[in-house]
Amino acid sequence: MIEKGEGIFALATFVEDYDLELKAMKEKGVIVEEESSISLFPGYKFRVASVAPYRNRSFWIELIDMAGLPPSL
Repeated sequence: MIEKGEGIFALATFVEDYDLELKAMKEKGVIVEEESSISLFPGYKFRVASVAPYRNRSFWIELIDMAGLPPSL
């Protein structure tokens, strides 16, 4: 793991079917480090799952649930 210098910190991808994508990752043996759910916008539940750099030998990978974002974003 790189400890100093410039580089990519995280790669985030927005997914339409969060539960399906998360399940597929886990079935392939990906260890999800953190799953969180917060209310950033009234009426929407923002969910994100993260895979740590030491798990994928590169950078943070985040799956973001598109359904948790208002259509105006």
